[in-house]
Amino acid sequence: MTAQGRRLLYIAPAFLSYRLHKVVRGVQVFDMLFIRDLLAMGIDITLPAEISWRPQLRQRLTLPDGRRPRFRWTPPLIKPQWNGMFANLLVHGRFDTVYLGNCVRGAVPMVDMLRTRRMVGRLVIQANRVPRPPVERALRRWTDARIVAVSELVKSGFSPDLRQRVEVKYGLVDAQDYSPRADGPVPTGQPLTHFFLLGKLDTPVKDAPAAIRAFAALPEPIRARCRLHLVGYPDPRDAGELPPGAIAYTWMDSADIAAFVRTMDVLLVTSTTETFGQSAVQAMLSGLPTIASDLPTMREKLDPPEGVAAGDAESRRAGLIYRTHDELVAHMAALATDPARRAAMGRVARARALERYVWDSAGFAREYFGVG
Repeated sequence: MTAQGRRLLYIAPAFLSYRLHKVVRGVQVFDMLFIRDLLAMGIDITLPAEISWRPQLRQRLTLPDGRRPRFRWTPPLIKPQWNGMFANLLVHGRFDTVYLGNCVRGAVPMVDMLRTRRMVGRLVIQANRVPRPPVERALRRWTDARIVAVSELVKSGFSPDLRQRVEVKYGLVDAQDYSPRADGPVPTGQPLTHFFLLGKLDTPVKDAPAAIRAFAALPEPIRARCRLHLVGYPDPRDAGELPPGAIAYTWMDSADIAAFVRTMDVLLVTSTTETFGQSAVQAMLSGLPTIASDLPTMREKLDPPEGVAAGDAESRRAGLIYRTHDELVAHMAALATDPARRAAMGRVARARALERYVWDSAGFAREYFGVG
């Protein structure tokens, strides 16, 4: 079965909410890149979206040859649930596949209405987070739906009767943009070591203050040779008072992140929760080690594989896990003063990311959409 003529309804809950003054990040970037790949494969995509997204989506989702989705603009009804239900009035015919880009409660009525109208061929659902009870009740009704989670952590949050239906598959669509710096690791004599955080740092779950406190606590001779880059905030002043050597940035466009990461040395992930850890994968693909809080998604990425002998553990690390403030400070000091260790971890990190966390749009479309 070829891609030509395949009809796909792509439901991205983020695009069904009001977007003015919001920054495009994370799952929205994934959706845009995935949609572009699917368009390039010749898939006929219908994309419902709230009208405030129109300039952004038209710009980002139009291919050089002019191909773009069949946009169905909804009025500014604020909530994804209301926009999703309105979108049912704008879409017609039967779709070979309906893809739900995140299993959020607000999308359930829309999918139910599509199924009642017999517009759904196959139904594929991406779970970026653990579903709430109303979503799980819907999944029990949608017995033919295929469910794909972004991590083992998200899969483990499903109820046992649903968990057996969940597959784990996720990664960076633009993984090819991330690579180590062309001149290799920073030489031993390099005067500065650049630590960085990357994400929506004005949210408590990122716990940027933990990184700031740890940087301030570095021994002065070490801290003087380091910089801490905090990317990003709606307004850099939101970072508060910073110690010397710490720099706060406003939001960075997704197209500029790969080049920025290549100028850094060590990623910090001080989050209190992460369902996937996109910034860690960006750093890994760039050949950089990560120091991260003790979270399952971070241990999976950074720790040596299970069964590795204690003597081989160091050579199989892609970074370091910390559990306390003092441990974070110690890890930062250790990597700041040991470029050879940073380089070794970076090589492991890149190899692991290439093996596990590269998104294959064509492969996904073959397996889940029946295209190929």
